Amino acid sequence: MKHNIIFIEGLPGSGKSTFAKMLRDHYESLGYKVVQYDEKDLNPIDFTWCAILTREEYHELLVMYPQIKESIKKNTKEHNQHFIVAYTKVEGIHANIFQQQMNEKEISSINNIEEFKQFYLDIWNAFSYRYKSDTIYIFESVFLQNHINALLLKYDFLQKQITFYFQDLIRQLSVCKPVVFYIQEDDVELMLKRHTEERETSHKGQGSHWVDTTIKHLESYPLFVQKGYTGLQGAIQYFKERQMIELNVLNYIGTYKYIFKLNGKYDQVFEEMKKIEFE
Repeated sequence: MKHNIIFIEGLPGSGKSTFAKMLRDHYESLGYKVVQYDEKDLNPIDFTWCAILTREEYHELLVMYPQIKESIKKNTKEHNQHFIVAYTKVEGIHANIFQQQMNEKEISSINNIEEFKQFYLDIWNAFSYRYKSDTIYIFESVFLQNHINALLLKYDFLQKQITFYFQDLIRQLSVCKPVVFYIQEDDVELMLKRHTEERETSHKGQGSHWVDTTIKHLESYPLFVQKGYTGLQGAIQYFKERQMIELNVLNYIGTYKYIFKLNGKYDQVFEEMKKIEFE
C-alpha cells in the first residue's frame, strides 16, 4: 500500500468532513480496510477538543456527574497516566455545564510550547508502532489546522518556526507513508458565506451559529485581537493568511501532498481525489 494515512486539510467550510466520508466509502468499495476519524473524535494522534485529566481529576468527574458518567467513560481513553476525554461528544443531563468545565483542560491550555510539541511528538511516534499496515487511516483537520491555530495565535510562531514544527511532526509518521489532501479555496470570503448558507439549510438554521462560534473561538486567543483581527472580517483575513502559511508549509514537509482547487466544485475535486493511486 502506497499510503496508510490520509490527512484531509483545508480551511473551515472547505468540505473536509464531506470528503473524508466520501473517500472512506470509496476505498471501502475497492476492498480496503479503512478507519476514519472526524475532527472531534477521540483519535490516536490528536487531542484537540479533548480534556487532559489526571487520574484523580477523572474519577472526581465521574462522581460529580453521575447522570452522564457512562457517556464520559465511553468517550475517554487512558494515555501515559492521564485520561483523555472527548468532552464535546459527551451527552446527557448537565452535558453543557460539563463541556464548559472541560474546555479549560484542553491541550491548548498548555503554555509551554516545548511541552505542547513534545506531547504531540510522543503520541505520533507511538502511533507509528501501532498502526496496521493493511489499513488506510483518514484523519480530518489533525495535521495542519488543529496545530497551526495554536502556533499562530497562542505561541506567535513565524513562518520558518511553523515549518520546522511540522517537519518534526510528520517525521514521526514517516513509516506510515502519510499523504496530505489539501483543499484550497481562492475566494475565502465566498467559501465562508457558502458554508454558512449550506448550514442554514442542512443543519436547521445553524449557519449563523457556526460563524459566531468560529469567531468566538478565534477571539479566545489574545493574539488574534492583538494582531488586529476583529469580527467576521478579521476571521476572513486570518483564514486568508493561514491558508498561505499552510500552503507554504506543504512545500517543505517532505511527504506526499496533493492540492485540490475547490471553488465550489465539490464533485470535480472528489473525482480528482479518487484518481490518486494507492498501490
